[in-house]
Amino acid sequence: MALTRFHSLIDTFSARPDGAAYTIARYRVLNRQVLVLYTTIGSNALGLAHTYYGAAPDWMIVWPLAILLGLCIVRSSLWVKSLVSLPPLDTMAKRLNATTHLAIVLSIILPVWAFSLVPYGGLPESM
Repeated sequence: MALTRFHSLIDTFSARPDGAAYTIARYRVLNRQVLVLYTTIGSNALGLAHTYYGAAPDWMIVWPLAILLGLCIVRSSLWVKSLVSLPPLDTMAKRLNATTHLAIVLSIILPVWAFSLVPYGGLPESM
């Protein structure tokens, strides 16, 4: 029951190739907002890493930060390229779906990373 509701929620946000006008409109709107999204994610990750650098083990700071910033840069570059000209409809649908799935994954991974750093901090890191 709950899984069915979850799938229906995901289907609501999924791009379908049959709704061409809807997919194009969603793509254009998201294209304007996605750079802000990745900049915000990257700057928050940098702030978190800077706060715990020296207190937490380097492998818990450097590698997750490098992977996350690399992912943000690669995804941003893909979206910037499409500012000039719109890609084919199937590419738009795939990119919209990938962005939705990536947002779900990041909304789980980033808090887990942040909470895993909490035991290494003291009073200055918690403020």
